[in-house]
Amino acid sequence: MAFLSQLPIPVQAQSHPVSQATKNFLKGSSGLVGFNPPPGEPQGTASGGSRGNCPQDTNNLTPLTPGTKQGLTKNKGEKITDYPTLTISEHPTFFVYVPQTAAQEAELIVNEQTGENKYSDFYYTKINLPGRPGIVRIKLPAERSLKTGKLYQWYFRLICNSNNSAGEISGQKASDSSGNAEALGWVKRIEAEPNLVKALEQQKTPLQRAALYGEYGIWHELLTTLAEQRHSQPEVAAMWQNLLKSDSVKLGEISKAPLLECCTLKVE
Repeated sequence: MAFLSQLPIPVQAQSHPVSQATKNFLKGSSGLVGFNPPPGEPQGTASGGSRGNCPQDTNNLTPLTPGTKQGLTKNKGEKITDYPTLTISEHPTFFVYVPQTAAQEAELIVNEQTGENKYSDFYYTKINLPGRPGIVRIKLPAERSLKTGKLYQWYFRLICNSNNSAGEISGQKASDSSGNAEALGWVKRIEAEPNLVKALEQQKTPLQRAALYGEYGIWHELLTTLAEQRHSQPEVAAMWQNLLKSDSVKLGEISKAPLLECCTLKVE
C-alpha cells in the first residue's frame, strides 16, 4: 500500500492499577463500562469510509474504531498516523456500521505488515449483506490466526462495482475497488499483561471482564463481549450506547444503530 506514507507506531497496553470506577463496577456497584485508550492514542474524531461511486449515502460507512482516524482512506488524501486497535485474541471480531445501501455484498480483506510499506495477503472473505442499515461483525476464522506483535491492515468494502476483478487473495478474487466504498482499520495482537490475566481470572461475569478490557485498552474484546451480552441483558444496550458516545470513542452518531445478525460468508 504505497499510498500510506506513515505507518502506525507499535503500542503495548501499559501496566497500570485498575481505576476506582472499574473497581466499583467489579464490586457490583452501578456504573458504566468505559474505554481507556492506550498511551498516545489520539483523540480525533472517527472517520468513515470513502463513498466512491456507490449508490445511497455510503459516506457514513464507519469502522468501529475508538476515537481515531483509522477510517481515513487514500481517496481523502490524508496520512494515517494513528495507532492500531488492540486485541489479545488470535481471532478478533471486526465491527463496521453499514448505512442503507443498494450493495448486496461486501468483502473483508486483511493484510499482514511484512516491512515498511510492505504487506502480504492474509485473509479474504466475501459476505452477503442483510439489506438494512446497522452494525455488522465478522470474526476472523480459526484457520487464520493473528501473530503476537504483528500489525495488520483491514478493509471492509461494499461491492458496488463487481464487473472487474482486482486480482486474487488467498485463491479468491477480490472485486475491482474503483467506485466501491470502503472502511479501513489497523489491528495489533498483544500479549495480555500479567495483571490483566490475573484480574480476568477473578471475575465471574462477562460484563466484569468487559470492564477490565476497557480499562486496559483492549478494544476488540471489549466490543465483542458487550455485543454478545446485548440480547440477554437489556441494560447492556445502554452501556453500549454510552461507550460509543464517550469522549475516548467518539462514535455517538451510530451509538443507537442495531447490531445485525450478519453475515453469511459466501462460498465461491
